[in-house]
Formats: sequence, structure tokens, C-alpha cells
Amino acid sequence: MSLMQRSNVTVSHLSPMIQYWPSNGWWEDTLEEDEDDQLLQGYSTRTNHRTDGSVQNATATFQWHGEGGIWFVEYIFVFETSNTYPRIFGGYRQRLGNFWVVLNDTKTFIVPGFQPGDKEQAQAVLFSQEDIPFGRHQMQIVNPGGDDDGHGILDLDYIVFQTSAPTTSVPDNSTDISWLPVPPDDKSVVWRQTSNSHYTNQTNAQVEYSFNVGVITSHLKILF
Repeated sequence: MSLMQRSNVTVSHLSPMIQYWPSNGWWEDTLEEDEDDQLLQGYSTRTNHRTDGSVQNATATFQWHGEGGIWFVEYIFVFETSNTYPRIFGGYRQRLGNFWVVLNDTKTFIVPGFQPGDKEQAQAVLFSQEDIPFGRHQMQIVNPGGDDDGHGILDLDYIVFQTSAPTTSVPDNSTDISWLPVPPDDKSVVWRQTSNSHYTNQTNAQVEYSFNVGVITSHLKILF
């Protein structure tokens, strides 16, 4: 069954869908390398990609096919339908400086960094843009750099964007799904089947599913 509906897609800061330029302007920050940063516990993977402004105009570029409004959170970029109002929230860290957001190479927004007297928060919206039409889009997040007072650090956690691609449900008895490993006999069954599901308690169990996206054939394998 295939339905046209809006779906949210989450993209980690580690995904190749996000391009970081230049390579010496960004690095991955982890608890092992920065154990004094307690807020890292609040990141989705306890890591982030960071730029400290030492390289001017360090840029993270993300392209997506979708629609709706765009929210920029200090550690999270959120794209979703938002036809009511722009939303700008003041959650950021003291080290955050001014940065730019460039949409589709046509609109540039200068986003202010942390302001004296504000309270630090780990996940607050800093930028929003509504009524983005359906189609292919590009967003660039630019750290202009040149800030010598310690307010030039920008870090990214993940991106969520919205698209109207069709959603397809595949039943567990589909021939496109392989339940692995295939046992040599009934005495060593890894997967057991009911009228509407498969289940297992074996640690070596696997599920493999093949599907097409356009002209590309993909394989999804889940290990237990």
C-alpha cells in the first residue's frame, strides 16, 4: 500500500548528506575529547560537528527535497510545515556568535549569537523561515569567524526535514524480505512465524530487505 503523506526524515551530523567546508574548519566533538562539556550529554549521539570561527566562512551545506517551514535550533535543524508564523527562540550557549543562514543561494539571514543576560539552553530555536514550497532546496550555515572573544563556536547535531514522498507498507510475509540465517532443518529454526508477524530470540538473527528508490536498488539489513 502506497500513500502520499508528509514524512519527517532525520539526518545525523555524521551523514554524508551534510557537507562541511573546509575540512580543517570543522571537527567532531566527543565526550572523550571534551569531557568537561556537560551539555554534550544532551546531544543525540553525545557528539557534534563544531566550528570555532578560527577558519572564516566555515560552511555546512545541506540539500533536501521537501517543503514546509524551517527551524534552526542550536543543535538541531528542524524542517516542518509551519504556515502560522516565524519562530525564533533564544536558546543558545555563551560561546555562540553571529552566523549566517543562506537559503537556495537567494536569501541570506544574519542570526545573532548569544546575548548578555540570556540563559543557556541546549536545544532552543534560533532561526525560522516559513512557507518553503515543495521542491529541491539548499541551506548553507556559515560561521563568518574573526571573533576573538570566545563567542565564535557553532556546533551541529542533526537535521530533520519534511517531504511528501509516498510511504509504502510491506507485510512481513513479502518475498522481498529475507529472514536469516536460513536453518538447515526444523530443529534449528531462528525465526518463528505467526499469522501476522515474525519473531525471534536468537542473537544471530537478521532481516534483509531489498527495495528500489528511483533507478537505485538498495538493501536494508538489520542485525539482532
